[in-house]
Amino acid sequence: MDIIKDKVQGDLTLTTDTKLSGMVTGNLTASQGTLILTGMVGRDLYVESGTTVELRGTVSGNVINRGGKLHIYGIVNGHVSELAGDTKVEPTAKIGDR
Repeated sequence: MDIIKDKVQGDLTLTTDTKLSGMVTGNLTASQGTLILTGMVGRDLYVESGTTVELRGTVSGNVINRGGKLHIYGIVNGHVSELAGDTKVEPTAKIGDR
């Protein structure tokens, strides 16, 4: 599993199992493997088909599930959209204004 602890400027696409405890200033796309997000995404998070995402950190924008397995424990300042796949939101998670 790759580990990203630093600040990444701009957009990032992940294609391997990754733990992100740092920050991505742009959009983050999880296109393959598993993502454990304990850090922060400055814009939107995209979950592609076949990907598993455990969101324990913060997404400043929206989260769009395009066919993966998404489990939200953390904070999403925008909206969560499930276009396909499986999305679970824990009762302790914070989504938008709710």
